[in-house]
Amino acid sequence: MYRVNAEFFGLNYVGVPLHSDFTLDLEAMLAAIHTHQPALVFLAYPNNPTGGRFEREQMEAIIQAAPGIVVIDEAYGAFSSDSFLRQAGTIDKLVVLRTLSKIGFAGLRVGYAAGAPALIHELRKIIPPYNVSQLNLAAAEFAMKYRPFILQHINQSMGERERMRTALRAYDCVEDFASEANFLTVRVPDAQVLFDTLYANKILIKNLHGTHPLLDQCVRITIGLPEQNQAVLRVIDELYGNL
Repeated sequence: MYRVNAEFFGLNYVGVPLHSDFTLDLEAMLAAIHTHQPALVFLAYPNNPTGGRFEREQMEAIIQAAPGIVVIDEAYGAFSSDSFLRQAGTIDKLVVLRTLSKIGFAGLRVGYAAGAPALIHELRKIIPPYNVSQLNLAAAEFAMKYRPFILQHINQSMGERERMRTALRAYDCVEDFASEANFLTVRVPDAQVLFDTLYANKILIKNLHGTHPLLDQCVRITIGLPEQNQAVLRVIDELYGNL
């Protein structure tokens, strides 16, 4: 969506591909920054749709090298082992994005940006005329008071994520990738067949095949409730158990 939004507003978008194992290509990133001198750099931390978390030292190197604003999208930060939220406000050009959508309150459609006061003041000048409603904000404030529920949801999702990764490693034809988000990205023999088979069982995943060369035959599976995850594993076993 960063590319889509940039092109929609007539901006010049430059994407820097990851390595084949979905790790950050720091050398290529720094070279692109040096060449293009971007006014705005977006980094997802953990990354979407691969789920991996880049090395913190690499992120810091990019922040230092960038001539303009650096936005770190931590939509999945609640499931990660690291965050730049504490640095928001201490680095003038850094903005950190967070959302309530991934921690049990997707229907509220509430997120926030954290950064230095001067930068946030400028961002407030370009808020769309129809901002988040007062009802949504009141509901979000109420929801955030129930921290035990939020932590329970996060911990359960993280535990299920690792349980599913362990289960998927039993299949030689399935390649899983490290994830610090609430989903797993895996490479399978035929992404469309897996998508269609799960869909026939009333389970919807995201078919990433064709969206980028690095995502060849990859799908993204969101972590759900234990029984939902088990339903996914049953279908996968039916497809790949004898391969």
